[in-house]
Amino acid sequence: MLTIQPVYRPRVKTLDSLRGLAALFVLLNHLLGGIVSYKIMDAFSPIHFLTGGDEAVIFFFLLSGYVLVYQYESNPDYTYMRFIFQRFVRIYIPYTAAIALSVFLFSLTAHNHIGLAWVSAIWQQPINLNTIIDHLILINKFNTNSINPVIWSLVHEMRIALIFPVILYLVRLKPIYTLIILFGISIISTIANIYNLDPPIGYLNSYNSTLHFLYIFVMGGLIAKHQNILLNAYNWLKQGPKIVLILTGLFAYNYAHLYPQVIKRVDLPGAVKYFSDSQTQDLLVTLGSCCFVIAAINANKFNTFLLNRIPLFLGKISYSLYLVHLPVWAFIYFEFNGRLPIVIMVITGFISSLSIAVLFNKYIEQLALKWQKIFIKNTIYKSKQ
Repeated sequence: MLTIQPVYRPRVKTLDSLRGLAALFVLLNHLLGGIVSYKIMDAFSPIHFLTGGDEAVIFFFLLSGYVLVYQYESNPDYTYMRFIFQRFVRIYIPYTAAIALSVFLFSLTAHNHIGLAWVSAIWQQPINLNTIIDHLILINKFNTNSINPVIWSLVHEMRIALIFPVILYLVRLKPIYTLIILFGISIISTIANIYNLDPPIGYLNSYNSTLHFLYIFVMGGLIAKHQNILLNAYNWLKQGPKIVLILTGLFAYNYAHLYPQVIKRVDLPGAVKYFSDSQTQDLLVTLGSCCFVIAAINANKFNTFLLNRIPLFLGKISYSLYLVHLPVWAFIYFEFNGRLPIVIMVITGFISSLSIAVLFNKYIEQLALKWQKIFIKNTIYKSKQ
């Protein structure tokens, strides 16, 4: 097992806030997408990122890579088995509770598939034992759309956790070697997509998709590994270049979704066009996210905003909000579509999602983390005495 010399580091609260804002953007995307026509949803809007769901998930992946490497380096007691145990508690226990909530809400509604909103397309098939088993296994390839579609990202989180030593190996190489290897992995992933070697069953849940997303976790890990160098370089910049850097990152993040539309209009060879279409959009979002993370871990006015009460609150409940908002919104949609104005439904979905996320965080997520700390204290530390 790889080991890294521990360096004690404090928790980066500003990144919690960024995660909370990203979870809020996912919520807005699912509430407004296909239902309410706002300028904010327009593809060319300068604030399109406020409803960018896929972009937010890419940001989650980058943050996960950063946090995992950051925590591993700062903890002398970390072993692979402890790491897996902590990821299991952190991800899997709230996940199973959210699946139970989804099944419960599914059973309460007739889920008539009417209306033009995309949400009317979920809960289309009855839930059987095989569906439950697939969801409990989580890391296999299954229909992630059947109960709670947002879980597709957790499939990759758990798969990446199992191969975490690979992440550590890659971030410990010289960055140029790491980037060369990641480029090679992207080529392999692209070829697999071109020849449809590993088609997904649910939304982007193939093993090849995990291979594709691997580089995003590694990029986050590289920021954690070389944080001091990056911060010194950032601090060396004057205020103007810093602003340009952030605006460039925001532009890349906000308009990355337009790239496939642009590249389709350019006369390129098929393979090159496919690579550009499938890889570059996520790469642009990743590079923009890197700019946000580097700015957030530095002391500046951006941090002042992120350390306010509301972003910190969103950061605290971000995982719970991500897990529960879609089944809550689906239940409201199926129960009240045609009976309440759309605006009232959206407002109700927003308030209900936040409220249930607070309760879920308190009684499921935080309780699981408390049990985790007690277990670690009673096993790892007692074994040293």
